[in-house]
Amino acid sequence: MNFSLRNWLRISFFNLLIVAFIGTILRYKIAFSLPFVNQKYLLHGHSHFAFSGWITQVLMVLLVHHLSTYKEDTFKKYHWLLFANLISAYGMLLSFPLQGYGFISICFSTLSIIISYFFAIKFWKDLNSLKIKRISFWWYKSALLFNALSSLGAFSLAFLMANKISDQNFYLAAVYFFLHFQYNGWFFFAGMGLLISQLENIMMVQKQLKIIFWLFGLACLPAYFLSALWLPIPFLIYCLVVVAAISQFAGWLFLIKIIIKNIDTVKTFFSKKGQWLLLLSAIALTIKLMLQLGSTIPSLSQLAFGFR
Repeated sequence: MNFSLRNWLRISFFNLLIVAFIGTILRYKIAFSLPFVNQKYLLHGHSHFAFSGWITQVLMVLLVHHLSTYKEDTFKKYHWLLFANLISAYGMLLSFPLQGYGFISICFSTLSIIISYFFAIKFWKDLNSLKIKRISFWWYKSALLFNALSSLGAFSLAFLMANKISDQNFYLAAVYFFLHFQYNGWFFFAGMGLLISQLENIMMVQKQLKIIFWLFGLACLPAYFLSALWLPIPFLIYCLVVVAAISQFAGWLFLIKIIIKNIDTVKTFFSKKGQWLLLLSAIALTIKLMLQLGSTIPSLSQLAFGFR
């Protein structure tokens, strides 16, 4: 691990500590009085900083680190983008609790999106410049695309607020659009790309890994409607949603099968603590995909969206 990576990871984990601390305050205020804290404003600051200052920051750092294994001095070329993202994240952390959605906080939020565009363009070009082509690169590029796509939800929210359109369905559809392509697009595909970058070193599983990518990749777009089953969507769209949920779960089972079959080799890629984290992550993701699959059942869907 080089010094630049160590520093950036320390900053990212310090940001996680801030996210956890603010999360504790938010939960404390539910039961006890903190009159100087605006719960709604602090919640906005917490969520924006968690997305930008913690998850996006650490993913950018890890993606740049992976790229640096193929190109020298990569961190130096990305320092300005990593610092810019960090500044925008702290800007949101400080401004949202003070003014909610105000001029300054919206400026920092918009800056964060613009930085993600610059990062995507630069990283995409650097991947294309490499002579070697890897399956993990497919995941990275998809993650970058979904991150850019998620911003349409944020801009839609801004449009609704600017024009004082208070339709609840439009509002929730825009929120879930942003969240879906952040959670299930940018976060998930970037994380999976980092995992696949290890697994693709096992030469005999190359074909299976390509199938897994397409099972998840093609499912991501229609899977948005898993978050919008409360809308009056056409029956054909509903069928696509069911297929997407099945596709994701099948892809995950396929990947677990590969890991189990090559468990001795996979263990060499991770430390003991890393192996435990991988196991816990696998359990969590299995539960998540099972719940998504279950939510396609209309009665369970109504229960899920009716009782938050």
